[in-house]
Amino acid sequence: MKRRSSYSNRGMGLEKMIGFYGSRYLATGDAYLIKHEPSVRHIKSLKYGQFVAVRQAKGQPDYMILVDGRAILFDAKEFAGSRFPFSSLHRHQFDALMAFERIGGHSALFLRATDSNSYFVIPLSAFKLQFMNWDRCRQVGEKSKKGQASLSLSFIRENAIQWDDNGYLAALKMLFIN
Repeated sequence: MKRRSSYSNRGMGLEKMIGFYGSRYLATGDAYLIKHEPSVRHIKSLKYGQFVAVRQAKGQPDYMILVDGRAILFDAKEFAGSRFPFSSLHRHQFDALMAFERIGGHSALFLRATDSNSYFVIPLSAFKLQFMNWDRCRQVGEKSKKGQASLSLSFIRENAIQWDDNGYLAALKMLFIN
């Protein structure tokens, strides 16, 4: 019998890393991380304080961080293989990242390539045109040209800053502060 896999914990490895370093940055006074929890609607109660719930609405991007007086809004995404599919970034999340930049903030994706266990911060400016072209094709029912529905790992390596065991603060400062 084939085991059914759950998508409920997708990205938890990346989110744990973001939270771990966020706590460290707060303790040292280097940055302040805010995690946006999705709003949920209680459906029914189970035993022992457990319950069934569903997300009420489309959520905003996962995090905001304040670094050296600058606000950065970002979403955390994991992907397997050699490409990050644009279908993993929902249109409402992309729109929120764009709106945040329009009012003077900075926006990015935190990506984890699970096959190589590599962590990246890629600014919205690096991929927004590719995403908009892909989304336009999707909305009008056109098929995207080969390679346009995702970002290759080589593109990510060229346009993002990779972060490591020291965390992501240096990457954010390189992209948005210095």
